[in-house]
Amino acid sequence: MKDIDDIRRDNMLTLETEVGGPTAAASRVVSPDTGIQWSQPQWSNLRGGAKDSKTKKKRGMLKKTARLIEAAFGRHEGWLDLDHSVEDACGPKDEDEQTILKGYRLLETPIKQFLLVQARTIIKNHRDTHTHPETTESDVQLNVMAQ
Repeated sequence: MKDIDDIRRDNMLTLETEVGGPTAAASRVVSPDTGIQWSQPQWSNLRGGAKDSKTKKKRGMLKKTARLIEAAFGRHEGWLDLDHSVEDACGPKDEDEQTILKGYRLLETPIKQFLLVQARTIIKNHRDTHTHPETTESDVQLNVMAQ
């Protein structure tokens, strides 16, 4: 089971990936005490769990630091502490899927219902194609367009 620091590091990696890397992620975080923007090494050391020079154990993340990162990325308080890997197992896998899901959520109910029928048809045809190998992909596409 992951401890809180492992969960926070995984979530930092998610944030980092969303913005294009450690430099972009670090540039979003500003230390409240100094007003200085974080550097890429600061971000990477925290995300990587840099080892304490004395104990040789990975350093943990203070709650204050976690809340600072959440605020910098517009996440709700406590977001960094939640294991999102369970949610993501069934969630969108790439930017295109995320865009489709976001767009779907903005649609009116009748349009959502229409799209659900289409999606179910595509899934059924996909299953039929794999159950009956003589059916080609173009047959499935023609079948979907005809409906």
